[in-house]
Amino acid sequence: MNPDENSFSDSKSTKEAYDVDVISALKNLKNEIFNNELNVDLSPQEYYDRIEGSVRFYCKKYNLDFDSLYNLNSFLVVPSDKGFYSTALALTAMSFDPVRIPNLFDYQKYHYQGPEDFKNLIEFEVYGLVKSFSKWDNMQRLAMIFQWVYLERGMTNAISFPLKNEVSRTKPVKKTKNQKDFSEFFTNQNYVKLIVEYLLDRKIIDAAHNWVGRVEFVGDFVGFMKALDHIQIINGKKFTTACNSFKHRFSVKISDDYFYKDRYKITDGFEFYQDDIQKWFIEHQITLTPKAYSE
Repeated sequence: MNPDENSFSDSKSTKEAYDVDVISALKNLKNEIFNNELNVDLSPQEYYDRIEGSVRFYCKKYNLDFDSLYNLNSFLVVPSDKGFYSTALALTAMSFDPVRIPNLFDYQKYHYQGPEDFKNLIEFEVYGLVKSFSKWDNMQRLAMIFQWVYLERGMTNAISFPLKNEVSRTKPVKKTKNQKDFSEFFTNQNYVKLIVEYLLDRKIIDAAHNWVGRVEFVGDFVGFMKALDHIQIINGKKFTTACNSFKHRFSVKISDDYFYKDRYKITDGFEFYQDDIQKWFIEHQITLTPKAYSE
C-alpha cells in the first residue's frame, strides 16, 4: 500500500481508548507541562506552544481546522500509515497512564499499517522522541516503553521500575551498624557490588577503584550520579550527600560544595550513563528492581 501523504481520510466516527488522538494528547500534555518542573529555559506556555505547533502543522497539511477540533473537544486520530504517526504516538505516550502504556502499544501493534517494523518504530523512534520531548522527569513512562520493547523481543529479564504510587508499598532497605557511608545511599543493597563491577568492566575506574572516567571529571561523574538517581539506583532525596560519598569512594577531584548546584541543569554524561547502565544490567541478565529507601 502506498498512501498518498497529501490526502487525508479518516472514516472513524468514534474513538477507541487506545487510539492515537493528538487532540487529547495535547490536552493531557498541557496538564503535565504546567504541573511539573521543567528542565528547559522556556516558560510552560512557550514549551507547550512548540509542541502544539507540530500538530497545527499536521492539520494545515491536510486542511483540518485545528482550533475547531480543539475547542469543540473533538478528536483527531492519526492513522498509522501517515508520516506524522510516530510523533503522534510519542505525544500520546508522553502523558499516558504509565501502567496502560503496554496496552496502548499492543493495540497499536495489532492495528498498525505503516511500512516499518512496529517494534523498531517504538524502540528507535517513539522512545527517542518521548525522551527528547519530555522536559520534565518522565522516567516512569520511558521505563514502561523500554520494558515493552524488551518483552516484545523475548527478553524476559527486562528492566522494571516501581511507579510512584507503588513506592510506599515496597519493603525498605534496613541499615546495619557496619554499613559503610558509600553503600547506605543505594536503594537496593544488591547494587553496591554490581555498580562497582559495572565501573570496572567499563574501565571507568581503575583497579584501585580510582575514577578514570570517559571524559573530564566533573561532567562525567555528575552525569553518572544523575543517571543513578533517575533509574533509582541511589536515593535521590539525598543526592548531594550521596554525590560527596561516591566522590570520596572513587577519589574524584571535585569540591564538596559542587553538588549543591541544581542537579537538573547538569546534563554532561547523563544520557550515556542512563542508557549504558541499563544495557549492562540486561547484558548480564540482571533485573533492575530498586526498592524504596526508608528515610
